[in-house]
Amino acid sequence: MSWALIPLVEELFFRGYCQRRLAEDWGNGPAIAGTACLFTFAHSQYLIPNVYSVSMAASLLAIAIGLGVVFAWTRSLIPSIVAHVIINFPLIPVLQAVMLAAFVIGAAVVWRRGAYVVKQVFSGASVVWCVVLALVGMAYAIASERVDGLVFVAAGMVALAVGLEVMDRRRDRVAEPASTSA
Repeated sequence: MSWALIPLVEELFFRGYCQRRLAEDWGNGPAIAGTACLFTFAHSQYLIPNVYSVSMAASLLAIAIGLGVVFAWTRSLIPSIVAHVIINFPLIPVLQAVMLAAFVIGAAVVWRRGAYVVKQVFSGASVVWCVVLALVGMAYAIASERVDGLVFVAAGMVALAVGLEVMDRRRDRVAEPASTSA
């Protein structure tokens, strides 16, 4: 059942929270880069220097960028969650080959539209900020595996950020009627 629950939780956190909040301040390009690296390196089971792990990390990075672009374009988590569930679904090798063939055929059919969407999502994105946020995401994910308690610090920071967001939205709602009545 983890193939269904884990994608939901990961997409809510990585795309629904991290990417959305970063995009508000940094734009879509840097938000996708930072969140994709955080997502990739949070899968610490692939941080082993061998061919399999490097290929899995590269695949995860490509998937994370793709899911980030889809979220930025649609502003919906549903396509990302569905794709993540499909990718995580346990299959026998024959069905994995069928699914891979379907993905390749689908990519070939929509590649022009996909290239257009990627250009739109990354238009105006600063390469420097994309790299900076990618490095920060990568560094945090690696450090959290090696420094005890860093995950709890991050959870506290997320809780604080959500609390500040709630307070900010309440303040905006209170200030809005006053500005419209003037």
